[in-house]
Amino acid sequence: FLAGVECDGATYHRSATARDRDRLRQAVLENLGWTILRIWSTDWWTNAQRECDRLDKALHALLTKIREERAAQEEEERASAALLPAETDPAETQDAALTQDDAQDPEEHSDHPDNAVSNKTTSGEPGLYARAPEGLLPQANPVLPRTEQEISEDQPDAVPDQALFFKDTYTPTLIRLIQQDVKTHGPVREDLLVQSISRQHGFARAGREIRERLQGLIPASFPRTQEDVGTFVWPETVSPDAPLAFKAPPPHETLDPATVPLAMLVSLAKTLLLTGLPDEELITTMRKACGMGRMGAATRARFEAALARSRAPEDSPS
Repeated sequence: FLAGVECDGATYHRSATARDRDRLRQAVLENLGWTILRIWSTDWWTNAQRECDRLDKALHALLTKIREERAAQEEEERASAALLPAETDPAETQDAALTQDDAQDPEEHSDHPDNAVSNKTTSGEPGLYARAPEGLLPQANPVLPRTEQEISEDQPDAVPDQALFFKDTYTPTLIRLIQQDVKTHGPVREDLLVQSISRQHGFARAGREIRERLQGLIPASFPRTQEDVGTFVWPETVSPDAPLAFKAPPPHETLDPATVPLAMLVSLAKTLLLTGLPDEELITTMRKACGMGRMGAATRARFEAALARSRAPEDSPS
């Protein structure tokens, strides 16, 4: 429904208990995503047409706003789709995306989605971001180490329940859901984490109360890093100071560089430096590695920052 329309008399609202009851009902409905419009009974009695016109104008304005929000939400969903985990082992995904010596055994990961990109099954372009030319490869494996994420199987997965969301007794379940999401998708941007948990509960959007409740329940044991694109929440088993291997998106999907820590893009840039390509081609290859057809100024700036940081240790005096 677009909105709820409530029609009450002035006398009814002058009662303190009725006002409290009315405010509580409206607060509950608004927490569930409703928009409440009011028509006073006395105003309706004196000039019904005027109230109809006012209501019609309010509904049309609300409809326009909802359509704009839905369009923006669809864009956010496409951007956050890259956070969904692949249905394969994380170690295999990293190897398929970054390992330089897999060419000796091309059938080892033939069923892996990332491998389909490197084997040119989806396009005729060489996968420079997945494998450097053999003549430029060093003897050592250039894959950067990453601490493996371990999800405890001792505890069953928590099940979302919208009806219990704001109850204190539901707090442990919310914490468990947050832990599950961070361990599966992490490191994850905090606003996308809140959005994910909110949608698991069937909320159309994460309002202030929902957002504040979830942000306050993120365990302090999860490290956080602040970047210009937002705050990232890291699993306990992954150190923000350790290198973070780049994970390419599955075929036909894109990875928004703003939704992953800069450290992951730095790993990609370090691997691409082995190709000896000029900076402009390196940035173009990074864009293709993320499955993007084009990029804006903000995305280019993020790629450039990752490229600059990938060179920092080499350029710094010993």
